[in-house]
Amino acid sequence: MPNHKITKTDFLGFLKCQKSIWLKKNKPQLHNEPEIDPYEMMLIKGGEEVEILAKELFPGHHEFSLGEDQNNILSKISETASGAFYQPSFVTEENLFARVDFLEKLEDGTFHLIEVKSSKNDKPEHHKDLAFQKYVLEKNGLTISKTSIILLNGDYTLETDQVIPEQLLLSKDVTEVVNSIKDQTEEEINEAVRIINLNEIDESSCSCLHNTKRNHCSNFEYFNGTLPPNSVFDLSGIRIGRLQPLINQGIRKIKDIPDRFTLSPKQNKQRKSLLEERPIVDWENIKEILSSLQYPLHFIDYEAYSSAIPKLVDTKAHQHLVFQVSIHTLTEDGTLTHHEYVSDQLEKPDSLLESMKNFTGLTGTFISWNKTYETSRNKEMKELAPAYGEYLDYINDNMFDLMNIFKSDYIDFQFQGSASIKKVLPVIIPELSYEDLQIQNGTTANEQWERLAIARNLGADQEQVRLNLLEYCKRDTLAMVKIFQFLQNQITN
Repeated sequence: MPNHKITKTDFLGFLKCQKSIWLKKNKPQLHNEPEIDPYEMMLIKGGEEVEILAKELFPGHHEFSLGEDQNNILSKISETASGAFYQPSFVTEENLFARVDFLEKLEDGTFHLIEVKSSKNDKPEHHKDLAFQKYVLEKNGLTISKTSIILLNGDYTLETDQVIPEQLLLSKDVTEVVNSIKDQTEEEINEAVRIINLNEIDESSCSCLHNTKRNHCSNFEYFNGTLPPNSVFDLSGIRIGRLQPLINQGIRKIKDIPDRFTLSPKQNKQRKSLLEERPIVDWENIKEILSSLQYPLHFIDYEAYSSAIPKLVDTKAHQHLVFQVSIHTLTEDGTLTHHEYVSDQLEKPDSLLESMKNFTGLTGTFISWNKTYETSRNKEMKELAPAYGEYLDYINDNMFDLMNIFKSDYIDFQFQGSASIKKVLPVIIPELSYEDLQIQNGTTANEQWERLAIARNLGADQEQVRLNLLEYCKRDTLAMVKIFQFLQNQITN
């Protein structure tokens, strides 16, 4: 029987899909590694920054390199009377591996296990992570008397150019909750060791077949086959309680759902759209909604930067800083004009807001897609640039969410249950897309702007990246204009 190395990442993955991790360990050539999207990469980077900052909480700590001999690590820990150790690695006879963030030796010879996270909130998976590490350490003869998580203090505001680690980073004692899941975690670890080290398993399906689409493992197709177009997993807002009976009955396609099966109103429209191969549209309601909008119409989109560690005075951890705006303004006679702005440095939004105000004034209706994002950014900018409070309040008081129409009044099965502009646009305006752009999502825009304005490591590519940012944001607002005009044309024709 094999004796595969099992890391805490493997273990947490095992809890989500046992067979996917088995495939990774036993048939790596067939394993489909999950993609790390730009947003996840940003979180990973933020975690690394927080870990480095956390070192300042443990002056005189000892550091270990990855791959350092475990005997040397245990010897060093044994010889030290008290103090903190940064990233020591441990492995058990079952080949369970854990590299802990901080391990603090207490005066009584027991240990304090500390995990560093780049989030502001404690989560159940953090506890499971620590329970796994604690198990590995105790298998190596260490007594863990305390476990803690270092989190970001959401109330901390940067007052100078220098972050105060003791104020930004908060230690939360989770000893009680980690101890409460000890027995369960040990059972799960033993099961993980058993299954991962099996020579063979039933590969005909995996448990993700009974999960919603967003919770499918990266090897879903290997175990369960390719999903048919317009599968039940594409039903808008489908929850596991509604999905489970369909899967149990072997129903994979929306069109095969029995008439007697209870669906939400939007799901029923989606199913009807598929069966009739046409969009289900309430044109009267759409006409009433659009006729209530006051011209000029300002189609607006922001791009914002955030980081785990605040980098600008008066900001907090993970606070969004708007660095870019695109506005397409449509007048009642059909005239379309455009305004764009992108900051070239990390700064408060005064200049951006001044440019916006000069372009739009306090007139008309502002239109966004998923307005919660824009209105939230406006509230935050009001705190950073109070001189523009009246203008920002006007925008929020006169904001219309174009996405709402595609949540209830215009349903097309081709949207795949989503009201995202990236799903709606290719169906409504197929000639306009994002495929020709160098930047195709907000997270990449965030990352590229950081390189442009903060890291300043683009060299000769600096101007091109700036143009790429402008083109991406401009495409968002132009897409809204085209969708709006499509709706208007349908109403008037």
